[in-house]
Amino acid sequence: MLEAAIILQAILHEYIEAAVIAGLWVFDAALGFFQEGRAPATLAALKSELALNASVRRDATWKTVPATELVPGDSGEACARWGGSRRKVG
Repeated sequence: MLEAAIILQAILHEYIEAAVIAGLWVFDAALGFFQEGRAPATLAALKSELALNASVRRDATWKTVPATELVPGDSGEACARWGGSRRKVG
């Protein structure tokens, strides 16, 4: 839509308004490109802070293990830890 506004302003000989719209359009595109490039790093940082652990009872003792190490027969609860706080999952 901004392209149409730029063309319309140019047709109406409103060159300053067309230039302002074009400048904002380029700024928006550059900002989106920059943020899109940083998104994978942000996602990786969030994933590294989130750890899914489980408290399981094995051999009559309670242990905290990563949820990926759960095996059939384990009983207990899973907790998501993010930034030091624990939240019960499920």
